[in-house]
Amino acid sequence: MKNRLSLVLALLSVSSVPPWCNSSSAQQKADRPQVLVAAPLGVTAGQPTRVTLRGLRFDGGEVRCHHPKVTVKLLDKPAKVAGVQPQMAESLGDATVDVEVTVPDDAAPEFVTLAVVTPAGESRPHKLLVDDALVVVDKEPNNGFPTAQPLTLPATVSGAVQAAQDVDVFRFEGKAGQTVNCEVLANRLGSPLDGSLTLYDAAGVALAVADDTADTRDPVLTFTLPKTGTYYLALIDADDKGGPSHVYRLLVRSGP
Repeated sequence: MKNRLSLVLALLSVSSVPPWCNSSSAQQKADRPQVLVAAPLGVTAGQPTRVTLRGLRFDGGEVRCHHPKVTVKLLDKPAKVAGVQPQMAESLGDATVDVEVTVPDDAAPEFVTLAVVTPAGESRPHKLLVDDALVVVDKEPNNGFPTAQPLTLPATVSGAVQAAQDVDVFRFEGKAGQTVNCEVLANRLGSPLDGSLTLYDAAGVALAVADDTADTRDPVLTFTLPKTGTYYLALIDADDKGGPSHVYRLLVRSGP
């Protein structure tokens, strides 16, 4: 699992622009659809998963997958998102389309790519993670210590900061001297979430905080636990923003 995850993270930094994109005129590129984010950020191999793509210029579009063994079923026609201000459309998207994605569980790839195709052309491929391990779904309410969602390490959480000032809190048991590695995947996969992580002890004392890393707004927190007991991990948007597109994957691992 560790090697697979490392490969996925490395692949996120590789451009997935197909060669034909570079030869198109500026106007053709401007007219093409654009996928900004997928919710959730990944699917589990072997079972159908409903995925919402959000972006721009989806009118009359269909969704295509670039992997021959992966099936994509259109569930709802592309629709406009109400209430998006014009100045925010380029970053948040003003259109959505829902599809059902099924990845075979035999030799599943680390990720698949989806694209929206309209009469104006095809969007750049958008990466969608493929999970080979159990994924825990973020369950509300979990916005405080009393309602913290329990985790058993190692854990991968699929969730979203659903609204402005929303907080997602998770609880796990740790041992003295144990090192925990906590990482958010969001910004690298197109999510507008500007994640921030805080680790607390059982008494509610903040032990460590992580915000942006060198190349992304996704935080990474590594900390050695001082004693055996209950710990809380809180995830927020650093700008106190939120919404259905503020999706994330939270990876909590125990390691050196």
